Amino acid sequence: MVTKLIQIGNSMGFRIPKALIRQFNFDQGPIEIKIEEHGILIVPVKETLPPVKEWDRLFKEAAASGFDPDEDAKDFSVWDTTLNDGL
Repeated sequence: MVTKLIQIGNSMGFRIPKALIRQFNFDQGPIEIKIEEHGILIVPVKETLPPVKEWDRLFKEAAASGFDPDEDAKDFSVWDTTLNDGL
């Protein structure tokens, strides 16, 4: 497929045909653009969070295993690693 870049505000972009959007489920959530050796790769991001309907059960399981959100929030040492990773 050949296309060309178009002006979108101060940026440039290209249109993705509706058939490709449906084929690769780009309309189902976020997408990721990966830099590859010879170009870019566009892939849908898989859901990493459990569905909201599962949250109540997961919170109960965490509490039963001894998780205390108030105590856990006091330890910010893991934030240093995240900042160093650039996240």
